[in-house]
Amino acid sequence: NVVPVSGTCQVPRPKAGQAVGPAAAPAAPRLLVASAGSDAAAASQATQALETMGADVPEAVKSALDHADPARRAAAARATGVLGTGKIPEAVNLLITALKDDSPLVQAGAAGGLARIGPDAAPASHLLADLLADHANDMSVRQTAAVALGKIGQADSKTLQALFTSLLDPFVAGPAAGSIAEIKAASGLSAEELQKLSQRAGWEDFLDLQWVRACLLLLCSVLVYLIARGLLVTVFRAFASKSAASWDDYLVKHKVFYRLSHLAPALVIHSGIGLAIPDDPWLSGIIQRLAMAWMVLAGTLVANAFIDAITAMLQSYKGTKDKPIRSYTQVVKILLWLAGTILLLATLMNRSPWAFLSGLGALTAVLMLVFKDSILGLVASIQIATLDLVRRGDWIEMPKFGTDGEVIDISLSTIKVQNWDKTISTIPTYALISDSFKNWRGMSESGGRRIRRSLSLDMGSIRFCDGDLLEKLRKVNLLKDYLAGKEQEIAEWNKEHDAENGSQVNGRHLTNIGTYRAYIEAYLRAHPEIHQEGMTFLVRQLSPDSQGLPIEIYVFSKEQRWAFYEAMIGDIFDHLLAVLPEFELRIYQRPTGADLQGLARA
Repeated sequence: NVVPVSGTCQVPRPKAGQAVGPAAAPAAPRLLVASAGSDAAAASQATQALETMGADVPEAVKSALDHADPARRAAAARATGVLGTGKIPEAVNLLITALKDDSPLVQAGAAGGLARIGPDAAPASHLLADLLADHANDMSVRQTAAVALGKIGQADSKTLQALFTSLLDPFVAGPAAGSIAEIKAASGLSAEELQKLSQRAGWEDFLDLQWVRACLLLLCSVLVYLIARGLLVTVFRAFASKSAASWDDYLVKHKVFYRLSHLAPALVIHSGIGLAIPDDPWLSGIIQRLAMAWMVLAGTLVANAFIDAITAMLQSYKGTKDKPIRSYTQVVKILLWLAGTILLLATLMNRSPWAFLSGLGALTAVLMLVFKDSILGLVASIQIATLDLVRRGDWIEMPKFGTDGEVIDISLSTIKVQNWDKTISTIPTYALISDSFKNWRGMSESGGRRIRRSLSLDMGSIRFCDGDLLEKLRKVNLLKDYLAGKEQEIAEWNKEHDAENGSQVNGRHLTNIGTYRAYIEAYLRAHPEIHQEGMTFLVRQLSPDSQGLPIEIYVFSKEQRWAFYEAMIGDIFDHLLAVLPEFELRIYQRPTGADLQGLARA
């Protein structure tokens, strides 16, 4: 039961409004606009209808701001301005969001609502100035934005610049001139002073912005951190290098002073955030607590590094290096991190640490039962981190879980491993403590990768070297020195023991397999990619079996990359297999179909 008002708006008749009551809340936005309109009759009827709806009006208006119909959203925006911050505390923020709507109708309605709110809508003045200055916007939006700027009365350079510039636009010149007059009356400044303010570079206003001061404070904290780190680390490193004592070397090695420098930026932020954001004590308080939490964390890290330095120093002493020092310091570090965590939580939540301790004691049994897996993971994580068992990027093998690849993530409950076939395996963190696994990091850090492979030789091809074979082998450059020395050694031994009586059994003689073994060693000694010192270098003969006589190579290569490592091994064994006939040796190989066919034909 509606009656048209001003040709466009419709309001319920008073009797209908009283009859429907709160159920008529969806009509609240249009009623509010009508109640604030210039038509006295429509305003009276709308007011009577609104009185029957009671407390449902603000919620209905806020709900209408999200309506699919732009006209309904526009009416809700204007109604929000009518209700103001008294009825809707977040009215300004809601209208700022509406100013960013895609519909010009809604933008104009939001600007009108901000005009009704007046000076309390100051946070929206810059966005209104942007809408006014943008000639691509709808004319009604620009005109309403100009009016709203006057009602707000914010005398800042950006607002005044947009208004004075709009005086040159005949479509918005009238509202802009009216708004300038309102700002002039509210601020007490002359027109010339307002114009100068609009033309000012705006440096003072720029510095007045809280985010600018916050950014400057952040920049200062970074500079202080860099200076503190440079001074502390450089000065103490120079002091440690010149000092005869060893304790300072351990402090530098474990980065105690580097971590101490992290306290500097937190101190700067904690001290200066109140000056940077004076108008928002809630936000500055949160940032101060975060800075204090940062200092607690940095202090815990400093203490942790100090304990590591003490551990390393004690392990270097003769009297304590065989003692389980690390076990004791691990307990201290667990207590340290527990205390640091409680202090950190107490700081962040702005509560006393004693409250956490008392509550922790009462809930210990329940927590251990409910969070059993998490506690196991936490304990395992601490042990893994403390003992440095696994790092990201380590190559580990764990056959129980079918894992053979690189660690890509370590979390509280699981460890992710990318296998070499690009599949992903997950392992419970505590499994690395309870089960055994192989970590290849030692190989990577040592600079070498083991080569352990063997050649199985046909024992039927092993014999003493005769003159022809020796003559042929003397031409091999790698064997010249070996053969010369060995032949002289054998001749002297045979002469000393009177073994030259015509039988090879009675004396020492060179064998083709021994000479081949010497050649393998000489070949590997000359190879540039094989470690010659500091790592195992062995060419040995294993026990013979039904597969022949194995000659094992046990050395370490400098090349660790898998593909290049395998290619290098392939080149080495290609050569060793190819030179076997020169020593009149044969590789052992089970008979194949071709061998059996040849035997049958024979």
